[in-house]
Amino acid sequence: MSKYFYDVQTQRVHIRNTVVTAISVLLIVAFLVSAIRTVDAGHRGVVLTLGRVEDIILQEGGPYFVIPFGYQNVIQINVQIQKEETTTTAASKDLQDVTTQVTVNFRVDPGRANVVYQTLRLDYTDRVVRPGIQEAVKAATAGFTAEELITKRPSVKTAIEDILRAALAENDIILDRVSITEFSFSQQFTNAIESKVQAEQDALRAENELLRIEIEAKQTVVRAEAEAAALVLVAGAQAEALRLQRVEVSPLLNQFKAIEKWDGRLPVFVGQEGVPLIEISDLIPQEDRAP
Repeated sequence: MSKYFYDVQTQRVHIRNTVVTAISVLLIVAFLVSAIRTVDAGHRGVVLTLGRVEDIILQEGGPYFVIPFGYQNVIQINVQIQKEETTTTAASKDLQDVTTQVTVNFRVDPGRANVVYQTLRLDYTDRVVRPGIQEAVKAATAGFTAEELITKRPSVKTAIEDILRAALAENDIILDRVSITEFSFSQQFTNAIESKVQAEQDALRAENELLRIEIEAKQTVVRAEAEAAALVLVAGAQAEALRLQRVEVSPLLNQFKAIEKWDGRLPVFVGQEGVPLIEISDLIPQEDRAP
């Protein structure tokens, strides 16, 4: 009887020890799970002790050990570049309604992640970024006329960036870049711009047409001058040819006319060699001589 009782007691002790051991192991595992933290890539860890933000900032990676069971906690803050698209309606310098769509890239300052969480929690986009974009676009738009918003787009972009960068920096948020996606205006102003562009295009076409006419006129003058010069050269050549012909033909013609006038008698006076001393051409009247 005592032996049976002893065995039962032994089994009970063994079971109790096993349960205690299991519970202890579970508690240790739970403690470790609650005490170990890691920080995802592109994030920073903000340590809270009973809800109070600590000065320490945990880098990405880990593991990190904290006091578990709610005494300490780690909040992860995204410090990667984030994108926000916003559409803002404002008035230009000449009081035209302008709707501007912009895309803003920004990120939380990694070295100030704990301060951002302390002041803004995780609502920094709604509480700071979007309102800042609205104000920056309105302020920049007011400094340009509606036409300048189109013709000086890079300057408008720079103005928005300068204003927004300063506003976000006050809350430890870094501006990466601003892109103006679209400008849209009232239908009346759009029609006026289209009419102006059409008029400029018509004026440019008229100017090009006038230039074409002037060039063609100059080409016609040049061709006429070239043709006239060619005619002068041809006329001069023809005149020279006639002159040369006259020089060659005139002596023969004079002799022919002298022969026609000769009556067949030899002249009375001859020289020592029996050659007439008087040229036959001398017998031809002046008016009958060839020129």
